[in-house]
Amino acid sequence: TQNNRATLLSAIATLPGEDRGERLLQALDAYDQALIYRTLEAAPLAYAMTQGNLANLYAELAELPGQEVHARQRESVRAVITALHFFVRTNHAPYIAQAQRLALGLRRRFGAEQFVQLWQELAPGEMPAWLLEEEAEEEVNPLAALIQAFVQVQSDEEMIAFWQRVPAEMEEPFIQAVETLIVQANEAGEEEIATVLGGRLSSFQIVRQGAAASMSAGQALQPLLEAYQARLQEADRENPRIAAWQAVVAAGEALLAQADEPSPFGELFARVRDQLAVDYNTLGNAHDHGGDPAAALAAFERAIALQPGFAMWQRNRADALIDLGRLDDAAAAIAHARALEPDAPRLAELDAALRQARGGSG
Repeated sequence: TQNNRATLLSAIATLPGEDRGERLLQALDAYDQALIYRTLEAAPLAYAMTQGNLANLYAELAELPGQEVHARQRESVRAVITALHFFVRTNHAPYIAQAQRLALGLRRRFGAEQFVQLWQELAPGEMPAWLLEEEAEEEVNPLAALIQAFVQVQSDEEMIAFWQRVPAEMEEPFIQAVETLIVQANEAGEEEIATVLGGRLSSFQIVRQGAAASMSAGQALQPLLEAYQARLQEADRENPRIAAWQAVVAAGEALLAQADEPSPFGELFARVRDQLAVDYNTLGNAHDHGGDPAAALAAFERAIALQPGFAMWQRNRADALIDLGRLDDAAAAIAHARALEPDAPRLAELDAALRQARGGSG
């Protein structure tokens, strides 16, 4: 996506030999392209998260020769105000903490006097108390820092490294915070973000449980777990290829098959089941894009078998059934999906597709 491309370009800009200014301007253009789709109306949570990324990018641009420092700093503060106001209004607690930390970082970066002036230009009125207190500059919310690092994880290798940095006493609070984010994303209609966060959380918990497995009598699980994680790392979820995701689900099934044996790793296998359901859904999407609705249906039905209460799998199954002309089955699948998640926006699209298919077949 353009948002991921912008993040990558910002990272490339830090490498030796790169034209930092050119890369940052390319990143800015990519964020602008992302915001064509990540609008406040269509994807409010994604829009606010992108504003946070822009706040950092504008701050970096302000430090480059030839840039209008005041203008770039002003845009940086405008972006963090936009993100912060959204998170406060929607009560996204972990993201509020992250945005506050970002605002405090900009205050240090620009200088307190300049930051206050910019803030008051853009948001007249009384500034939040936490921005006016000198000691607040040194405060670091460890949970917010973990969340910020977590949302930037891009691979299973990075997830393992991230898990190794999480203090043992912070693991449960961190998991609860991410679960809260997922609930809030679903409530905000940000299904894609909720799915991504859910997949990453499952990956984190698989790594966590896998570490316990490697230190116990169940060491036979470790090679299977590593094989599954390796296949996941090799596959591309945004542009899924059928063969790659067939390899992923095969490795996941091999790991899950061990759940039939007496094992103390019930929680690990529960997480693997959840992750494998996501993987089968991705495989189903790959088959769908490849024009094979029958194979897509089989993958979606396996996802449902692994995670029966997850409404998205039911909606995707209904879509495949419509493509196959199994319209009564599709109607039943839509009804099941509606019972699980009555307000999902995609239900109206499926209803319309079913009506059109029935009209055409009649």
